[in-house]
Amino acid sequence: DLAVQAREGELVAATHARGVFILPLKYLYEYTSDFAKKDLYLYDVPSVARGGFRGEWGYEQGVRYDSTPAAEPKAKVNFFTSSAGKATIRIKKDDKVLKETKFDARRGFNFAEIGLMLEAGKPITPTKLGPVKTGAEATKDPFEAMRAKYLERGEYVIEVEINGKVEKGTFKITAPS
Repeated sequence: DLAVQAREGELVAATHARGVFILPLKYLYEYTSDFAKKDLYLYDVPSVARGGFRGEWGYEQGVRYDSTPAAEPKAKVNFFTSSAGKATIRIKKDDKVLKETKFDARRGFNFAEIGLMLEAGKPITPTKLGPVKTGAEATKDPFEAMRAKYLERGEYVIEVEINGKVEKGTFKITAPS
């Protein structure tokens, strides 16, 4: 069964085996004959809010004894390509590559994600903390060196490369609203 959800701008396909697939139609609505002539087209990458406890990633609060790491924040990168091949997505700042991921892209619309974690954290183990001598020591995070490192707030260049064709766009990591 197929149904267009006009308000949401989505095409919903349901199978008799209880499977459901949802396709955002905004990409099809933007598709024109001029668009079809391009080898590669990068859609606008939505901003990502850097949030969580204390307004930072890596400080998420969970159940007291749950040691499951928090889900890595990701940027959604959607693009159209006229040919299949090996694709590379890069996040850059000042022409320096900060993060890169590679995957097989299909001909047509591709919906990808790239993680915003630069360095994974180390497991935090209970430790005995010594006496606090100053106010700065009292407010310092004793586990900061063990926490994961993420991209900072700011504006970045996102680059998609496939079969020698490169398309660039920008995206922002913002403060939570």
